[in-house]
Amino acid sequence: LQMLTEMVKSFLGKQKKKFPHLYVNKDEEEIFNKSINTLYDLIKIDSISYLVVRDVLKWVLEDKFWHSQVTSLYTLRHKSPNGNIKFHNILTAYNKIGG
Repeated sequence: LQMLTEMVKSFLGKQKKKFPHLYVNKDEEEIFNKSINTLYDLIKIDSISYLVVRDVLKWVLEDKFWHSQVTSLYTLRHKSPNGNIKFHNILTAYNKIGG
């Protein structure tokens, strides 16, 4: 849980600096808790390794498209129009570039 906490703090801190307007009047504790729960579910329910989640999220922060598409972590398990969860779409893009 400590590793997930650090991952979420880092990710949200970086995204908040890039997109501060998205965090105005938001309950940051709720965002943090939903983010932890989502990452936990990706690992435990969806069987995605912690290392893959970590590496993909690091890449997302630098990718010119995905950095603006993933401003909160709790949407990563939401279904996309193609039927996949958002994280799987991101993982596919990450793997295409040799990640």
